[in-house]
Amino acid sequence: MMRTYAPSEIKSLTNQEKHRKGRTEIQTAELSFGSELYDSCVSALYYSAFQYVTALILTKGENVSSKHTYVRGWVNKNLGATGTMPLELVKLYNRLMDHRSEADYSVTVSFSKDKVSDLMEQVRTSGPDTAARARFRNRFLDYIKTSPSCNCRSGKSR
Repeated sequence: MMRTYAPSEIKSLTNQEKHRKGRTEIQTAELSFGSELYDSCVSALYYSAFQYVTALILTKGENVSSKHTYVRGWVNKNLGATGTMPLELVKLYNRLMDHRSEADYSVTVSFSKDKVSDLMEQVRTSGPDTAARARFRNRFLDYIKTSPSCNCRSGKSR
């Protein structure tokens, strides 16, 4: 017998899945970088950010679009223009989207190790206690947890 989920349960499960996908994309970016697949690394960095942003949209009670330009517009309008998220993160999201498009579709652009290394440094932090962690992810999660519309009960992410 199949279980029927309440709308709030579906929203929670979808949000958890978006977070899982975001974590997976960060791992994919790191593996791609280690394998010198720099264009793939750039693409994975963007998709990680995209997953976390769409999770954020869910916490705001809004419908999530799979259209990348819609999500970018939402970030700029609802986070950047209102000042609710640091402008550096909004700009980073926009840069990641632009670079992803170039990495995926341009026949004249190839990302170098140095360029991707700089980009990854903007997205992640590393320390003696942890492996490479996603700064972008953590900053979005911090924002989500402090958002008035978030019903996050714990400080931990799944």
